[in-house]
Amino acid sequence: MTTSTLSPPVPLTSRSLDFAAVLGGAAAGTAGIVLLFNEPTALLVFMLLLCGVLLLRWHTRADLLGLLVGLSFGNLTEVLCDATGVWVHATRAFLDVAPFYILVCYPILGFTVPHLMNALAGRARERGEGSARALRDALLLWGTHLGLSCLFGTRNAPEAVVCVVLLGLTLWRFHTVHDLWTAAFGAVLGLVWEIPATVSGAWHFPAPQLMGLIPAWLPLAYAVFFVNLGRITVSLQEILLGGRRADP
Repeated sequence: MTTSTLSPPVPLTSRSLDFAAVLGGAAAGTAGIVLLFNEPTALLVFMLLLCGVLLLRWHTRADLLGLLVGLSFGNLTEVLCDATGVWVHATRAFLDVAPFYILVCYPILGFTVPHLMNALAGRARERGEGSARALRDALLLWGTHLGLSCLFGTRNAPEAVVCVVLLGLTLWRFHTVHDLWTAAFGAVLGLVWEIPATVSGAWHFPAPQLMGLIPAWLPLAYAVFFVNLGRITVSLQEILLGGRRADP
């Protein structure tokens, strides 16, 4: 039997800076999509510059691993959902299903969100939240959610059931303070990110419900996605980097 100790608190100044940097980056990215989605090359350049600016602040090996998780698992989620029509972009240069600029968003989220969660929780994740077992379970939950969403994502009733069940299973398995903050952040992002983008016409959903813009299950889907991607990230950091995770 092992015991865990709380990670040291994140200094208030660092928490404030991380909070401002992540939310500022999210606001800039959202504004860029809303204003430039019809100019996908310019928007791609803007997103790459935004990624570069954020990497100036966070660029440890743990951060770069988070970027790679977003680049791989995040973009696989995006492209498969695009290909099956869960949402439809206005421009689709990549494989005729997605714009290139959207593929930069997930790497940005991959290395910035852990810092935001540390700031909200007031401390880094505890040792032991990342492990081979946690990685296995997070991959299973993420893959099941993605597969079922590709099957049912254009039909609101069955997809809502998928999201409710998978969110329940995810929070039954992962429910530390970081997981709960991540779920809440994902649900909020499912609104504040998606609504401006759909209003502007950057992308749309085949069967919108809330305000005629997004389906009601979308915030739940975001919560499932972010909790499991967070656990995949911290587990890989613990396994590959010997516990060197996102700095407080």
